[in-house]
Amino acid sequence: MPLAGVVDALERIHVSLDDGGAVVDTQPVGEHPPVFAEEGPLGTLDLREWADIVAATDAEIMKTVEAGRFSLVGDRHIVVSDFYDDLAELIDEAAGWAGTTVPRTLARQVDATRGEVRLDQDVRIRVLVKQ
Repeated sequence: MPLAGVVDALERIHVSLDDGGAVVDTQPVGEHPPVFAEEGPLGTLDLREWADIVAATDAEIMKTVEAGRFSLVGDRHIVVSDFYDDLAELIDEAAGWAGTTVPRTLARQVDATRGEVRLDQDVRIRVLVKQ
């Protein structure tokens, strides 16, 4: 979503919420989430470009806080694990994610890796409350 779309979406959400209503914002924020197979670590994805998108989006969200439309009442990080049948499935999926690059060192392991793989992502959860 373009940054102008973020501002527009928050304005629409603000109008539709009752006073005290909450918005839960979740974003993966780690730049290099690790990928694991049963035998151990395989490498990481490259989400540095995504982190730049999140930072720009956050700046727009914070403008609504500074303007008094919302207050930030919660900000936590959790690790969310996603499981894939195999490395090829993860790579196919991640290739379509905005701001995400699959490093060659990870992609080269597709034929050598068997079985389920896990992606651990640092996810930020924020709660914004309408003022």
